[in-house]
Amino acid sequence: MQWTGAADAGTGAHNHRRDGGFQFRLFHGLTPQTDTSCFYFWSVANGYRQNEPEATEQLYREIAPTFVEDRVMVEAQQARMSEFGEPGLVDIASDATRMQMRRIVEPLIAAEQTSAAAE
Repeated sequence: MQWTGAADAGTGAHNHRRDGGFQFRLFHGLTPQTDTSCFYFWSVANGYRQNEPEATEQLYREIAPTFVEDRVMVEAQQARMSEFGEPGLVDIASDATRMQMRRIVEPLIAAEQTSAAAE
């Protein structure tokens, strides 16, 4: 989830006074499809000129290319992961979500493998 917005300079937006400005929330999420592919969902909740369909269309035209750029980056990352695997990754602060996910998923995978071996 991400929030973004803008207001004219000098209006106090840095103090959360955003009258006359615009704001919207973005969601983008990747959901695994296979071991090396995923679905990439994104949406924008527009809080700006909501009664003007052309404003929403303009917002979409301006935001959509950003998500296409993200998709290109994710595909490039997957290509490198397929080439080198995860053992060479260095964990940094911005990887916190990936590390938390691994702490949850790895025991589930191990339990599934143990269960399958017992059958």
